[in-house]
Amino acid sequence: MKIVSSIVIIVLSGTILSSCNCVRSSLEYTMGTQCLDEGNPAEAIIHLKKAVELDPTMSRNQANLATAYIKVGDWENAWYHARKGVLCNDANDIALIIFLNTYGQMVVAKGLNKVETPYIVIRKALGEPDVCTIEHGEENPRFARYGACHMYFSDGVLKDLLVVGFADE
Repeated sequence: MKIVSSIVIIVLSGTILSSCNCVRSSLEYTMGTQCLDEGNPAEAIIHLKKAVELDPTMSRNQANLATAYIKVGDWENAWYHARKGVLCNDANDIALIIFLNTYGQMVVAKGLNKVETPYIVIRKALGEPDVCTIEHGEENPRFARYGACHMYFSDGVLKDLLVVGFADE
């Protein structure tokens, strides 16, 4: 009987602690969003980073942190969190809009808005893809995914690009 009650206590403790992280994450998200609304992105970053640490799978945490980074001009961190926001929930239209804004900025800033850009140039500019299908060596993928952006390659050169998103209503 003692073993059963010990197991019940352990399970309940784990449930309560994980619920606490959810609540704390929501509180940090709310405070960070309020800071963004008040025009204080630096303070927002502090709260939203905590929200992401507590619940990294919550799309809204990642997307709002990306927005805060955009507002302070930190496009590298914005890019990372915009991708995560879409990957956490590809039906989150706000996360997709933030991703598209960040992606557009990165493409222009890094000079990637040219047809037939080599994969190695894209990877150097955008970092490692979230998903990649390698066919004939590391520099010759067939497919790479960055957030909602699906890139198709032939002979190591970008041939087609598709941005997936906006859930059907």
